[in-house]
Amino acid sequence: MDTLTPDQYAESSIALLLDLASHGRIGVDQALMRSILSRGEGTAEEVAEFFLNVEESWRVDLSADIFHILRALRSPSAIPVYAELLGDEVEEDPGPIYDALAELGAAAIEPLLKQHAEAGPESQSQIEFLLAGLRVKDDRIGELLKKRLESDPTEGAINMSLYGDNAMLPVLEAKLAAELSEHEKHEIQFAIDQLSAETIADEPEPFDIMSLYPETAPPVFDVLEPDEMIAFLDHDDAAVRRMAAESLANEELNED
Repeated sequence: MDTLTPDQYAESSIALLLDLASHGRIGVDQALMRSILSRGEGTAEEVAEFFLNVEESWRVDLSADIFHILRALRSPSAIPVYAELLGDEVEEDPGPIYDALAELGAAAIEPLLKQHAEAGPESQSQIEFLLAGLRVKDDRIGELLKKRLESDPTEGAINMSLYGDNAMLPVLEAKLAAELSEHEKHEIQFAIDQLSAETIADEPEPFDIMSLYPETAPPVFDVLEPDEMIAFLDHDDAAVRRMAAESLANEELNED
């Protein structure tokens, strides 16, 4: 197995770099991020494709790292990845994903509307939630949210609250007067309260991907097989060679 050093990243494909990182053979650090983010047009598509087409489980979960890359790139190509991350049943704060969607703004409207037109009922519901999360006022989005309020008052109210357009207040107030369950009334009243509140949106902090990563990071030796560790004994970096030797020694002790 060949090893890869940061000075070789520029000559390597995005798919190869992400594959190596997902197998623990290179560290996830600023050098890796800079190399990927510097590729120019088509980068977001390649990163999203890698994430969406993974056919085996990762030794090192790159979900958060891929999300960070796509957020930094601000491309509508990230939308399918955001949708999948939101759909995963994990106890993660979805706030950063909503923020990333809002950062895409109007650029995401057409791709999402196209997906909505081609999707089945369950997927349409999720896409409407994503559209609301853009917080971009658009009549087409407003109409979808109104229809959802009629078919599913709870979900429609949540979407309208997220959308943040107080022009929806008359629609919500009219729906509140209809025959509804207590839960539906609660959600609609909450949306009304949210949209009625006079709030000044905070200016979001610029997303700084580099602040999330160390300048350099070694391979993840904990997930490597012994024969993979051996390859790093000839690595250009003395610190990596030392870590490989220590990891191999630990493997031998564990076998004993």
